[in-house]
Amino acid sequence: MKHNFSKGDYVQLLHTDQVGEIIDIHDGQAIINFDYITLKLPLEKLQSIVSNNLIKPAKSLALNKQPIINTFDMYKFLSFQPELDLHGLSIEEALRILDKWLDQALLAGHRYLRIIHGKGKGLLRQEIHQYLKKQEIVKKIIVNHTLPGGSGVTIVEL
Repeated sequence: MKHNFSKGDYVQLLHTDQVGEIIDIHDGQAIINFDYITLKLPLEKLQSIVSNNLIKPAKSLALNKQPIINTFDMYKFLSFQPELDLHGLSIEEALRILDKWLDQALLAGHRYLRIIHGKGKGLLRQEIHQYLKKQEIVKKIIVNHTLPGGSGVTIVEL
């Protein structure tokens, strides 16, 4: 199938409401900037936006981060889990996983997320909360809730 996309076009990822700008096209794939994440996607996963002036993604929230360029995997995208279990991990490993997971959550369009860090001595919880407070995409960190897991679980609103 012939695709008439050009660098600078705004496109929508099929079966989602995600809109991004084409940064480059090469060998049947496009590098698309979706606000907070940059992906390399096959052209057949994209559809044209009727007017580039109607829909534009917001300015990048991750000004100090390098964009993530990844080959698109439809199964992983559609099967994103809004709950992440980090308890028992080292702080460094947990924050590395959390950073990647937040990027995926934003791209998948999730607004509320559940992070399981466990209770223990509270060190992992403290580090996760400090990390989340520095993230511009995080609107609210909910710690005082009556959901299962109590203080061993943090709810995040993006």
